[in-house]
Amino acid sequence: MSEMKKILFCGIDNAGKTSILHILRKNYSFLSKLKPTKGIERSQSKILEIDFVLWDLGGQEQYISQYFDRKEFIFTELNLLYFIIDIQDEVRFDNVITYFENIVQALKDLDQKPNIIILYHKIDPDIEHTTNVALYTRDLSKKINKIAVGFSVDFFQTSIFKRWSILAAFSYGIRRLSEQNVKKLSNYLGTWAEQFGATAVLLISADDIIIGEYSKTQDSALKLNQYLDELRHIYVLSKKPVVLKLNGDMLTLNPLHVGKFSLDLIKYTNNPEITEDSFTKPVQMDNQSDFEGLLHNFFQKI
Repeated sequence: MSEMKKILFCGIDNAGKTSILHILRKNYSFLSKLKPTKGIERSQSKILEIDFVLWDLGGQEQYISQYFDRKEFIFTELNLLYFIIDIQDEVRFDNVITYFENIVQALKDLDQKPNIIILYHKIDPDIEHTTNVALYTRDLSKKINKIAVGFSVDFFQTSIFKRWSILAAFSYGIRRLSEQNVKKLSNYLGTWAEQFGATAVLLISADDIIIGEYSKTQDSALKLNQYLDELRHIYVLSKKPVVLKLNGDMLTLNPLHVGKFSLDLIKYTNNPEITEDSFTKPVQMDNQSDFEGLLHNFFQKI
């Protein structure tokens, strides 16, 4: 059994930290009842059979100043740090950058180097392709990268109206804890993509965490992610494998059971020569025991 992991969610007030945690847990009814987090709220979750402690740091100014007085307690033994930015609150971007700079300085003082994931949050469907969003994210990314030299920093765009945008960002952070095994999983998915003529493949756990991904092109990966919410919704309702055909795109979602692991395999292609029959055939595994061992090792290393 691996040790418990510590994940920190931080950002100024009203950035959307707590709503993200509720989306991850599928607690949708709580979203309309949320109140500002006061101080630190800790909760324990089980993801991929691994125990995580999620720390939600309230973003109001009176609490933020206290965090750095207790930095040894808050910012040590940290595996992942998610920093959430409300992209619609541009008047407070200076406050956001100052807060992030103070966090990085605290990590340096404590000789800590967790993986840092920046979430540009509230990029909702009606604004995601606007000029302002492009300008804001580009400018903020430049400032953040300059502050966090020497740290591993990745950026994601998220919205509560696109649950998979949040899951993709969270899943990426989880996978960063087991890099070597993630690469091996990707190799398997690449082999399966060749079997089916797929240009993008995802492997998803029963609790909706993306544990493996492969794509031949960035466009293929984007297209697959575009349809994820719809695919999963159809599957949850029907409890049957899903085939979705739209505008020359074909996607499938098939349950995949490997030993004790219940997974979902999602494939995408836009090749008109690929037939539905060939695209929906069962996966051919040369050595299932090796793949099962890789999954076991993946979970243990997290």
